[in-house]
Amino acid sequence: MSLQLRESQRVALERLCEPGRHYAALWAEPRSGKTAVSLRWLQHIDPPIVVVVGPKVAEATWRAEASKWLEVPYRFYPLTTGNHYPDPQRFKGMTILFVNYEQFTGPAWKRLSPYLKKLAQAARGQGAMLLDESHEIKTPSSARGRSIRPLAAHWHYRLLITGTPVSNPSQIDAVYGQWTFLNPAIRNRWPGARDFREYFGEWTNHKGFPELVKPIRQFELNEYIQGDVITMVGPGEATPVRKVRYPVPKDVLSAHDDLLKHGIASYKDGVYVHDPKQKRTDTRVVAALNPLTRLLRMRTLLAGWLKDDDGEELLVPAASRARLAALGHVIRKRCKGKIVVAATHTTEIELVSAWLERKGYGYLTITGATKNKNHVIEQFQRDPEARVLLVQPRTVAMAVDISVANDLIWYTSDFNYITFKQASDRIKLSPASPTVWFLSGRASVDDDVWATLMEDHDHLGKVVDRIKRRHQRRSSPTKTRVRK
Repeated sequence: MSLQLRESQRVALERLCEPGRHYAALWAEPRSGKTAVSLRWLQHIDPPIVVVVGPKVAEATWRAEASKWLEVPYRFYPLTTGNHYPDPQRFKGMTILFVNYEQFTGPAWKRLSPYLKKLAQAARGQGAMLLDESHEIKTPSSARGRSIRPLAAHWHYRLLITGTPVSNPSQIDAVYGQWTFLNPAIRNRWPGARDFREYFGEWTNHKGFPELVKPIRQFELNEYIQGDVITMVGPGEATPVRKVRYPVPKDVLSAHDDLLKHGIASYKDGVYVHDPKQKRTDTRVVAALNPLTRLLRMRTLLAGWLKDDDGEELLVPAASRARLAALGHVIRKRCKGKIVVAATHTTEIELVSAWLERKGYGYLTITGATKNKNHVIEQFQRDPEARVLLVQPRTVAMAVDISVANDLIWYTSDFNYITFKQASDRIKLSPASPTVWFLSGRASVDDDVWATLMEDHDHLGKVVDRIKRRHQRRSSPTKTRVRK
């Protein structure tokens, strides 16, 4: 008996298989079964050669899912660095070749490029290329994107697959970066990324980089892309998220308020010094005049560290002690079984690692620098002593299965809703009723992060606008009334 797709998967597959369709963008929630739907689509169109491009950690997923969902003869080849390239003339039935994104730059690309051309020729205009986690090419100027996009002309069937949709109006570059592969005809109307960017947004320059003021012509943009977008939701109810508030030390909160009001905070030996006018010369100054940078500095302060004006890291022990105490409370009192702890920056990973070591918790770590993430995940799944998996959210949001976990604790999070939702939903399939915990310092910027992620995705923009208005009021000259 063959495996059955869920209702949302069947609807998505039906749209993919519409007569005349040979490319589409599959926007799906994490763990929604987008790989299964993609494979059933391949079975329907039956291309002789398929190239799947994805993160290295996704290779095992594609191999395993193909064995479950494909009901036609096929062969699977990983084209990882150093592997022998099979001869296309010897292919029989459907042949699937997996390539990771890292091979589209440098010496690896010089070796891979002519082989892909040979594959396209062997497919005789009926080959398929799928980009898993296609947001990897969302930046128009990225080296990987520049290598991948021209390949569209040689592959008749094309599919973008991502759990990071570009439906946010501010993601204008992300649309162009991916659509130039999906439908190269976009260049007929907007020849370059700049043309597209200026047509759909009003921009300014900040430190030499374009900064979006506001999106425009959104209906036209959606009308242009939506015909090729197929959405798919995951199974069951949303994972619950519980906010855990803890008291922030008084001096940390004072520094936090100085950053909010003045964009400046001073420290000496890791201790806050109230010096908003910078009269002292024996302190390290943290300045953040840009509103968004100011909010990010406030957030890292609560996590126990800052960057000073020289770009050097500055630890704030009082802040980290308070947050780590809140983490300890959640682990001791509210969690059972295996736990994933998510921390945004490397410094936070290091602070939590040291604390876990001191407290005697068995733990493993995954960051962007971790070379063999699959082995770490497998150890976390099988080793009873490895109770905690410490991760950076963007790593987990890619293609890593952490469904064995009972709880996910957000030690820190930035304002990125998509990353937050993807990483939170990764534990949705755990059999032990998983819960997501969110650490939040009372009366702090954490409340703004929570509001942005959970209540109003436009909240961050409103906070930034308030800071700008406050700054404008303070910098504008006051009028002096003249007595008659």
